[in-house]
Amino acid sequence: MPFGASKLPSVLFGKPFTETKLEFDPDSILNSLTSLRTAGMRVFIILVGGSQRHYRNPDGTFNLAMWKARLERFRGIDLSPFVKDGTILGHQLISEAKARSQWGATVIPNDVLDGMARHSKELWPTMATMLRTDPTDLEEHASGYKTPCLDCKWSYLDAASARYLARKGSVATFAADEQASADRQKLALVVGLNVFSGGDGSSGITSPAEGKWAMSPDELRVYGSAMLNQTKPCAFEMWRYETPESEFANYRYFRRPEIMAAMAELAALAARTPARSCDGVP
Repeated sequence: MPFGASKLPSVLFGKPFTETKLEFDPDSILNSLTSLRTAGMRVFIILVGGSQRHYRNPDGTFNLAMWKARLERFRGIDLSPFVKDGTILGHQLISEAKARSQWGATVIPNDVLDGMARHSKELWPTMATMLRTDPTDLEEHASGYKTPCLDCKWSYLDAASARYLARKGSVATFAADEQASADRQKLALVVGLNVFSGGDGSSGITSPAEGKWAMSPDELRVYGSAMLNQTKPCAFEMWRYETPESEFANYRYFRRPEIMAAMAELAALAARTPARSCDGVP
């Protein structure tokens, strides 16, 4: 099963990482995907840009027209060969769609999200569509807090991504709840960890985010194995590698020997986990 971290630099393509999530621009996407294919990597692609300023109104709310305009830059670029051979795992439409703090105290409605997936499918019919949003958050918007939605249906969305942090409580309960929610909505599930800011403090490694903690090696093992063993994931992803050009350039979390050892163990577990498709479930 694909295992990796967002924004991996090319020098780390390969073991233990076999998957990443990257932003692309129209001029270089085909060359970049060819390089990923050659390295045996699989990737979730972000086409509208990771910064929400590209599709956010002055009041902080989501602007669908701006989002579509960003996507339209890629119209006419044939991505189907990379979808067919598995290089592209899916297209991440947007992140944190239900985080009111990021969208001007509002959320992006489910019908708008499915419409975004529809627009992606119009351009690339065979490419899976994915949201970086917990499945339970999608249900909550439709039916209320912790209320299962028995008639939630997606016409064009294929997958959602549940990323665990210690503040979310029992990892076993979280994993089971997110898988059950994904099953009810007939969505594939991407699982993962917020390794930079999702720790419980036991690591003693401060996060780049003020007042938060990075995960310890033991946390990685416990949380990661629970997410892999108690769900039916199509990929495992972590937020995120500290790339040289990022604000985390000198953080060196992934380069700590004890963290590298825990990552290798998780990668081995992922390698033993059955591969599943991210393009939805029957």
